Amino acid sequence: MFSFYFPPQKITPIQELMLALLRAQLWLMPVDDIQLPSSKEEYDELMDLAYRQTVVCFISAACLRHRDAETIPSEIRDEMYAVIEENKKIHELHNKTIVEVFTLFENSGIHPILLKGQGLAQLYPQPELRQCGDIDIYIGQADYEKACRIMDGYCGPSAKENAFYEDQLHYHIFNGSITFEVHRKAVDAAKPYKDKEFNVLAYGWLQYEKCDTILINDKMILVPNPQYNTLYVFDHLIKHIRCKGVNLRQFCDWMMVVYSNSRKIDYACLLKDIKNVSSIKAWQTLGGILFYQLGMKESLFPLWNDRNACKSQKIILQELINSGSFYTGSKMLFRTQNRKKCLKRMVESLYVDYRVSRYMSVISVRISIEYLLQKIFERFSHIKIIFGKFICS
Repeated sequence: MFSFYFPPQKITPIQELMLALLRAQLWLMPVDDIQLPSSKEEYDELMDLAYRQTVVCFISAACLRHRDAETIPSEIRDEMYAVIEENKKIHELHNKTIVEVFTLFENSGIHPILLKGQGLAQLYPQPELRQCGDIDIYIGQADYEKACRIMDGYCGPSAKENAFYEDQLHYHIFNGSITFEVHRKAVDAAKPYKDKEFNVLAYGWLQYEKCDTILINDKMILVPNPQYNTLYVFDHLIKHIRCKGVNLRQFCDWMMVVYSNSRKIDYACLLKDIKNVSSIKAWQTLGGILFYQLGMKESLFPLWNDRNACKSQKIILQELINSGSFYTGSKMLFRTQNRKKCLKRMVESLYVDYRVSRYMSVISVRISIEYLLQKIFERFSHIKIIFGKFICS
């Protein structure tokens, strides 16, 4: 008989420390009352966790302004300074590149709209601490082919030869260290069966005359209207939870969008759109993470619901931090030739899949079932391959 024990997921003291430092830095609150690590090993664990959650610059900045910053081991302190300075350089490069590319588009009669990225960074008290990702540019279907040709010319032939792809959503191309995504569609909705409706909604909002603007290097750049952007960034978070893996930076992005737009949006319109293309239960439950864990004010969170916000948020956050992400945390590979260990790991893997599928029910019961069935099928296919090797050997 096999004996299995599944210990409950718990937030460790280092993880609690990371959350406390993150809250303090996001809102520029005092940090001196936070107890810093007492050993290099604990600092290594803290930094590793911050890298995996894509918030290492925020954690580093919080530690460096602590009254006990001089007690941080010198190699760790040097690393903290280095990651912040490197991130500032990346921001400068992204801003310079956005201005260049948007100028090329505009000179060709195209009205590009910047999605996420540097547009979200400007919502933070210290934009240079947000870690950069891709540069996402919404073009729309009419000018899409023309925009792709412009990007080919800007990036050069080697970029297209070495690494690029195109799908129904966007054209994906590299230029050195920067990745561009040129969108013909705004979104692949988190609920795939709502994709058409969400894109009709997006197209209505993503007309250049309805957009907001931000200033990057003295140039006005179009960004989505707050009403649409609030929904769009939330749906993008849900999509990452369901499909790609999610980290704390994406929760921080959603929080800063909600915080910045809370007094600019029509709540009734937001409620209607969330119910139509996403999930109000997910909005309220995941909103609990913003309030209880990341320092968001309840009064500034649209459509707040105490019961839903409190109910599952800590369980979801525990799974998020302990597994690295909902998605990758459920991928447990067979790395042993011992059949008993292999079966034990199989059961553990299915248990994790089941637990994650329960969190998926925050999005919808349908997606929860789809997720679990997909994972069972993937696991079963992999098991057949593994045991086929055992039999052959």
